[in-house]
Amino acid sequence: MSAGFSPGWLALREPADRAARNPDVLAACTAAFCGRQDLRIVDIGAGTGATLRALHGLLLPVQDWTLVDHDPDGLATARKLLSRDPEARDTDGDIVLDLAGRSLRVRFRRHDLARGLPDDLQDTDLVTASALFDLTSIDWIEGLARTLARSSVALLAMLTFDGMIRCAPGHRLDAPVAAAFAAHQKRDKGLGIAAGPGTARGLVRAFAAHGYRCVEGESPWHLAQGSALRAEVVDGIAAAVAETALLTPPDISEWRDFARNEAETLTIGHVDLFAAPPPEGAA
Repeated sequence: MSAGFSPGWLALREPADRAARNPDVLAACTAAFCGRQDLRIVDIGAGTGATLRALHGLLLPVQDWTLVDHDPDGLATARKLLSRDPEARDTDGDIVLDLAGRSLRVRFRRHDLARGLPDDLQDTDLVTASALFDLTSIDWIEGLARTLARSSVALLAMLTFDGMIRCAPGHRLDAPVAAAFAAHQKRDKGLGIAAGPGTARGLVRAFAAHGYRCVEGESPWHLAQGSALRAEVVDGIAAAVAETALLTPPDISEWRDFARNEAETLTIGHVDLFAAPPPEGAA
């Protein structure tokens, strides 16, 4: 997978991601495993482990996590952050610790999703991912759905970009910028032609085709003036739009300056999704 994100960028966005995650989707996920004591989770595109940090307090008392990413720096950062807990211990390369009253065992696995899915996805209860699927193709998503459906594995897909880029108050170039950024997003990021803003719909179609029940909810960022994340996001959007040549450099500069410095709020739209497999024996 060619797209990469530095640990610094992931740390910058983690508070906004945590605030944005949709509570109704998270509630649907926790309700699906009600009555059990333990849960096996594989987090793909795990980065520095932000998904684990966001979810562990909501899930079952005993959790077995496998963090999967192609970037060794991200996985090393995840291990370092977990190891800071005074009761964390290294057991055969895994980190074992107690957090928020939960007992966790965390494995770290380097794997490039462009080379295929990890071979242990079917030997788990829940696959999670954050800000990943809009980088993948519809074919890749359909392959994931087939793989998980074979063993009735649930999916929690969070912070999938939905195409919304909007200033408040609005700017005359909001819509053209969003359209150009969507065009840039649909380039191949290493997992086929990326689905981009159509990802959420593609996920629902792919999993519903296997009888999954899907619960969706919005999870937008609302970025205030002066935030470091907003500056980075605006600069990244402007750079991507410039690569498309769909807007003139003066227009891009005008929008960038407004979105960075003048708009009260910049909203970046995301969607969260929980896909629950059909009950055993269902047609």
